[in-house]
Amino acid sequence: MTTTQSNDHLIDAAAQMLAALKTALRHSREAMSPDARAAFDEGRGGPEWMFIARDAIAAAERG
Repeated sequence: MTTTQSNDHLIDAAAQMLAALKTALRHSREAMSPDARAAFDEGRGGPEWMFIARDAIAAAERG
C-alpha cells in the first residue's frame, strides 16, 4: 500500500473515528461522579486521555 492509499483510508475513516472518540468521551464523562465531572469540565482533574480526546475533538471540529 502506498502512502497516498494509506492517507486516503485514514481520511475515509476520520468521521467514524471522530464519532467513536466523542462517544467514548461522553460515556466516560457520564460515568464520573458529579464532583469528578465538574472538575473535568473546569480542567482541574480527570484522566489524561480525556483531556487529549477533548482537545482532539475540538481541533477536528474547528476544521
